[in-house]
Amino acid sequence: MPVKDVYQRIWLADAQEGEPMRIIYRMRGLLGDATEEFIENLASKESDDQDDEEVYRLANVMAECGGLEVMLKRLSSVRDTQNSKQLIAVLLKLFGHCIRVKANREKLLDPSFGAIPILLHCLKLCLAAGDSQGSGGGPSLSELILETMERLLAEATKYEMDAYCSFASNCVEISDIRTLLEHAVNLKAGTSLHQRLLRVLPFLTYGNDGKMVLIIRHFEDVLDFAKFDADHGSDDDAKMEAFVALCDGIERNAIGNTMKRQMIETGVIKKCLDYLVVSYNLQLNA
Repeated sequence: MPVKDVYQRIWLADAQEGEPMRIIYRMRGLLGDATEEFIENLASKESDDQDDEEVYRLANVMAECGGLEVMLKRLSSVRDTQNSKQLIAVLLKLFGHCIRVKANREKLLDPSFGAIPILLHCLKLCLAAGDSQGSGGGPSLSELILETMERLLAEATKYEMDAYCSFASNCVEISDIRTLLEHAVNLKAGTSLHQRLLRVLPFLTYGNDGKMVLIIRHFEDVLDFAKFDADHGSDDDAKMEAFVALCDGIERNAIGNTMKRQMIETGVIKKCLDYLVVSYNLQLNA
């Protein structure tokens, strides 16, 4: 595993900052068999008892000095990923640290900052450029953008509906939703990028009936389950998997319930129940 990960997540976590970390290399076959326990990777999730407000306390300065505004302004100026990839990567890494503390999240949740439209602008550029693989096995730029968006959008669902819509769904155009839907269906199902995109997509429509219906209608052709069983190709399979992943990512609170209500009103839930009843009866009679 990368030495820097051990240093950052083990050495610094034990409050040994400033002390050199000693590294011992073993040449297998020459220095005898290793008797130490092998640890091939570190847990992907951070410890539940970690206090982000304490660990990332220095990031609070960004809310006080206007740093967040500068970062967003630089992101909004990006016009292509080929010439700006390094800039985007650095800014996203910095955003990843900043949103760990509440003061920065509260600043970014102010609709006047335009955080969601700016991040969405960069996301579309990255997806259009085919950015789906990160360097060295790490997350791609698209994943990093989606991770930042998800953290902010999930926080915003704690607000009242009008405040949420002002921050999120009212800032997104119909054309943006269509673009993300096409990418969601065309991406390889089950990948980290595919799951993150489908997790974020509903957030951008909550509370806006027209945009929520647009998402549901996009999958309408595969929601005729009897027809799907009788004849479906690889494109239909990908679209169905995308719809299932999207449903699984719907937020479980009052804001997310607006999407569930739309699924009831557009007849999606009835189609699912009718299909289950018919399938059950067919099995009984088989």
